[in-house]
Amino acid sequence: MGSGLCKSDQNSAPGNRRFKGVRRATSGEEYRERYAIPEGKYTVKLRGEKHCIINSATYLPTGDVVMSDMINRKLKLFNCNFQLISELEFQTAVQYISASPNLPLIYAAFPDRIRQVHVDGGELKRSGFIKTPGTCRAICVNKFDGKAISMSLDEDTGQVNLLTPGGNLQMELIEDPQGEQLFIRPESIVVTRDLNLVVADKGTQSVLGLQPDGEVLFEYTGIRYPTAIVCDERNYIYVAGPNNIHQLTENGDLIKLFVTKAEIGFSPLSLSYNEEKKHLLVTGKGPKVTLFKLT
Repeated sequence: MGSGLCKSDQNSAPGNRRFKGVRRATSGEEYRERYAIPEGKYTVKLRGEKHCIINSATYLPTGDVVMSDMINRKLKLFNCNFQLISELEFQTAVQYISASPNLPLIYAAFPDRIRQVHVDGGELKRSGFIKTPGTCRAICVNKFDGKAISMSLDEDTGQVNLLTPGGNLQMELIEDPQGEQLFIRPESIVVTRDLNLVVADKGTQSVLGLQPDGEVLFEYTGIRYPTAIVCDERNYIYVAGPNNIHQLTENGDLIKLFVTKAEIGFSPLSLSYNEEKKHLLVTGKGPKVTLFKLT
């Protein structure tokens, strides 16, 4: 985690067992800055729709992208040029979506379950589902098709469940190994390339880095009301908040403010990353999305 703790570490958990606050990555550390080059802005509201709110998006292994439209209660499948391929409507709005990195399969989070949606010949088709013990907030699928699901149990307690590729419960994360509560309102979640977890907690207004056993690696508090997290092939972490996107190292150190609200064109709500094309897709609380190419 690098040497030298700032004053905010004095306010961390008992025994200073983890770093809490904002720590900047130093020039002596081995990292390489990336830059976001705007590639285009697109409107994904369909003909006949009065309104459109894209609350989540995910890339398929093919490079096509699926978006969740919460106001129209739809999943929308677009090609890489943002031309509509197909859509699938539900009775209730999808909270969050995440695609398998290996299969034409999407996991759509609803309050009480995770619904599997297959992409078959360009068509979105409902499949099985996984019941959740709490109110489901988000899901992430790792490179081995294991799942991490964030949930709210009550107003001030959250939980993250780790599932096997087959969907069986592997571990429940509520407290760290020392017995301290981990989450209040965990939402967006990502699994890094070394299989650690990074969770945006709107209740604590922080981003928590965790080992799979619940041991805390860092708690980043530099962004108010974090809404989305993604990780790239270099293990850099990107966190979206109301006004900008922050770029962090895998240890939770701030590299820089990566993209601003002015560059995006709206307040970022969700993020999705295409590793092959180095594309970062940003959605907001509306019908527009912005695409960036990472150098």
